[in-house]
Amino acid sequence: MNQHVYWLVGIIVALASHAATAAPKVIDPVPAGTSIVRVAEQVAQHYPDLTQAQITDLLRGANPGQFDASDRAQGGSALLLPRADVARQLLGIAPPPAPTPTPAAQDVAPAPQPADRGSDTAAVVIQANETEARAAMADALRAASEGRQQAAYDGLLAQVGNLGGDPDFDYAFGLAALETGNYSQAALALQRVVFVRPQFAGARLDLARAHLALGDIAAARKELDAVDAAEPSPRVAAVVAVLREQIDNALVADSGLGLSLRVSLLAGYDSNANAATDDNVVLIGQQPIALSPNSRAIETPVAGADANLRYVRRLGGSETVTLFSNLGASHRTYSDAEFVDSTSLFGQVGQLYNWGSWIGSVGVSGNYTVLNDRFNNRGVRTDLGIGRLVGAARIDLGLRVGLQRYNDDLAIQDVNQLLGTLGTSWSPAGNWLLGLTVLGGTDSERQAGSPYGRDIVGARGNAVWNMTRDLRGTLGVSYLASDYSGRFSFATRDREDDQTSVSLGLRLRNRLPWGLDLSGNLRHIDNQSTLTLFDYDRASVNLMLGREF
Repeated sequence: MNQHVYWLVGIIVALASHAATAAPKVIDPVPAGTSIVRVAEQVAQHYPDLTQAQITDLLRGANPGQFDASDRAQGGSALLLPRADVARQLLGIAPPPAPTPTPAAQDVAPAPQPADRGSDTAAVVIQANETEARAAMADALRAASEGRQQAAYDGLLAQVGNLGGDPDFDYAFGLAALETGNYSQAALALQRVVFVRPQFAGARLDLARAHLALGDIAAARKELDAVDAAEPSPRVAAVVAVLREQIDNALVADSGLGLSLRVSLLAGYDSNANAATDDNVVLIGQQPIALSPNSRAIETPVAGADANLRYVRRLGGSETVTLFSNLGASHRTYSDAEFVDSTSLFGQVGQLYNWGSWIGSVGVSGNYTVLNDRFNNRGVRTDLGIGRLVGAARIDLGLRVGLQRYNDDLAIQDVNQLLGTLGTSWSPAGNWLLGLTVLGGTDSERQAGSPYGRDIVGARGNAVWNMTRDLRGTLGVSYLASDYSGRFSFATRDREDDQTSVSLGLRLRNRLPWGLDLSGNLRHIDNQSTLTLFDYDRASVNLMLGREF
């Protein structure tokens, strides 16, 4: 006999040997390519009250992902056959009403038949099995409430054969699997829950987390879209926004695949557009020197415009490899400090790789900046990254190698760059996303004797607060310590800088006409230096009106 015949015989034997208990079955993997209709025919005796069409629906719902679009088995995983009563619940069918006995039947009890005695025995066995299973489930839930997630998962896993298909059990099991990193088990269990309870937003959100951990971004988006379509409460909508933020981190952009263009206009105020000291006089060596107006802090209004063209696509039709690219331009005009008017071009291209809960990236980026209508600097960087999704958290390790080059008059500032980062982001509450990154590296001077080489260490933290579906607040805090390796010719001591930056932002979308969104940002920079010339404070406030096409 071929493999299919052996498999079909195995199902029949399994069903016959356990028919008395009517408990759910877990049968061996179905050979790849087997029709779901063929499977339904072989298990029909287990569900005598269901039609073949209902049995095929049951097989799909109880075993999500095990049959392809042509209703043929994928192979490789065991199939779950729920108990008859749970099967009817999965299909949304009310249990058949108990037959109403006739008066004669009430007065005269029929003589017991062997089949009736067998049914009584089976009922006792079913009740005993379910009682034990429910008790084990209660113990597992108690372990979860005490923080013993692995114990909860192990306890629930042992009861999949008894309670699998029951949405209450599947939800508890899915959460335990999610918390212990068993993402495939979590996805299967939670898919069974949403099949029975499609309006259960919590199950869909947890299913999206499982898909995200497995790197199945398309499936995660599908669940979030289903929650959004049901017009959820503000709290649930905020959770959706947080999960979409995690998808943004994983796949560069929240607009998905394809080509998109964003343009925006900016207006604001800058207290120190040229990042200069407030002092009118500084010591150069031991001599006090009066600074020119352009060398002192200048307050000025600022206006500008930005444009960014982005293209994201899958390679080879796979969810595993994603190509991303960006091309951007930015212009800033300072009405009271025209000598720092700037125009910048930026480009980036790279690939993302998803291996289950691991995410890798490689990219090349560059910039070209014109200051006061004259070339000022250009740079090229190569970035490598590896990250891992752990539940609702993500850990990332990055390496950047690059170079920065200035015009001939400023060539002494040319440096080669090496920077390493270690960061994490997580969601401690449904509408919050927090991140923390530490960094360290060097800017190696290109010219011998240049004072612009430095060692740097620092940290940055950020918080995203999704106050409503349409309103988002952000907070960023960073610290950077720079220890310069060379001495400036006019200085009597080495240069060391400590820079602290704080920014606050708000973004409103979906409330303005023509698809516009409005953003506001407030930022303060405090750069403390051992050399007075480089000691400065800078504050800015900006409003930006933008639209994405």
